[in-house]
Amino acid sequence: MKSLLVLGCGQMGSAIATAVKSRVPDIDVVGFDRDIDRASKTVSEDIRITSSSINLQTRNFDVVLLAVKPAQFTELVTVCRNFRGRPLTISVMAGVPLKTLTSLLQHSRVVRAMPNLGALAGESMTVGIATVTLSAEDKTAAENFLRLVGRFQWLNDESEIDIVTAIAGSGPGFFFSFAQHLISGAVDEGLEPAFAELLVRQTLRGAAALLSLDEHSPRHWKESVASPKGTTEAGLKVLEAADALPSLCRVAIKAARERSQTIAREM
Repeated sequence: MKSLLVLGCGQMGSAIATAVKSRVPDIDVVGFDRDIDRASKTVSEDIRITSSSINLQTRNFDVVLLAVKPAQFTELVTVCRNFRGRPLTISVMAGVPLKTLTSLLQHSRVVRAMPNLGALAGESMTVGIATVTLSAEDKTAAENFLRLVGRFQWLNDESEIDIVTAIAGSGPGFFFSFAQHLISGAVDEGLEPAFAELLVRQTLRGAAALLSLDEHSPRHWKESVASPKGTTEAGLKVLEAADALPSLCRVAIKAARERSQTIAREM
């Protein structure tokens, strides 16, 4: 891959563009966004930003990343159809199925992917589903591209992407919410806010590192730190009450999954 066009330089588009450019400096990366000033602040300086879709159609791109909001994509469909050579197109738009993408783009060199905010740190958990006619070469190129921002796995069926979106896509927000409320609880107990935030950040960082680097399950680590009649056990009894964290997680995941399905129906 020698050239990449990123349509939409919001948080995800900018994260992927910057990560790709940092890992493969020779790639020519161009970003398209209506708000050049905002986009220029979110990508690295060696990525060119344009707000003119006309200029894009005079260029050849190996890969096009669709990172705009679904509603904005419908405004860019004509532009995408006119790209030279029908480049490999990877969509990270939530809720837009392959059938809709191939119909609007009028070609099938398409991969639908779902990264998450971990892409900002090169630690995304990304999944993808390709059109059935996508060549092995294109599929490998898409996989190699998406691995530049973290871990990647192909899905067996597109129906799985809504539940993956609810967990991997929305999951960072859930973890950030948990961290936020841990900090608030520590402050309520009398700690200074800055110190409470330091404690929570490093505690979660250490726990995440153990899960990442060790083969043991989350249950194993939970049980290893929860001594009988100890402080962790006391807290877990509250968190793991039937109507507490177990129920809340199921309800939150279901709500996110259903919203992903609704977005698809609205396209």
